[in-house]
Amino acid sequence: AFFASFDIFHGETARTDNLAEANRVMEWLERDLRGAREIMEASPATLTFWWQDENSNSTSEASEKITYGWSGVVGGDITRAKGTDSRIVAKNINNLTFTYDSATLSAIRLVTATLTVKTGDETITLQSTTRPRNL
Repeated sequence: AFFASFDIFHGETARTDNLAEANRVMEWLERDLRGAREIMEASPATLTFWWQDENSNSTSEASEKITYGWSGVVGGDITRAKGTDSRIVAKNINNLTFTYDSATLSAIRLVTATLTVKTGDETITLQSTTRPRNL
């Protein structure tokens, strides 16, 4: 009985951890994207934008750009890179897809991120549409 209870507890903890991680990534993405000054790359699996003009010189620099990306491999990781600092922000991702309201970078005003996480026999899909304020 102890081992069965432990297995159930461990499974539920893993599900909760994956869902919390997925929610956290979506919140970070929304927050970062709201402050975007310019969309620089917009593909189904990668989004790069000039986040803030940190030194007020009106020029985008590597340290001011943020990239969210997924390898496209089921079970892969989502990374967030700001300048040269790249980190894994979510693991065991089944799908991350970015869609846009325009095929022209300068015309993009809405970004929709759809994130799918599978834990055990449960699949969870989160979706968020964000309008960057500074575009």
